[in-house]
Amino acid sequence: DVRAGIPMLGSLLRICGYVGLLCVSMATTDVLRYALFLLFSSRWATDEAVELLQWMCWYIPLLGANGQLEAFVRASSTPTVFAQVRNSMMVVSVLSIGLSVYLVKGVEW
Repeated sequence: DVRAGIPMLGSLLRICGYVGLLCVSMATTDVLRYALFLLFSSRWATDEAVELLQWMCWYIPLLGANGQLEAFVRASSTPTVFAQVRNSMMVVSVLSIGLSVYLVKGVEW
């Protein structure tokens, strides 16, 4: 029953949110620059690398929530609904890959 799993989903999303908040708090400070400097030397502690890691720190909570919701849908849906979800996810994935290739080709290196 889907309704029985909703409280567990809420708890899992809350935990994912707390971990995500930790990642986001690291993105707003100089912790990433110091970590890069300590782990990889000053060669890698550039502004571009720090900015990329900051964006990743904002993206990680979204990935976690997406994974939790995907697992919940997979576990609680009927085979018919799951087939519809799978097909729509395939379309979104193809569009995402196409858009990514288009945007990467547009970037001047």
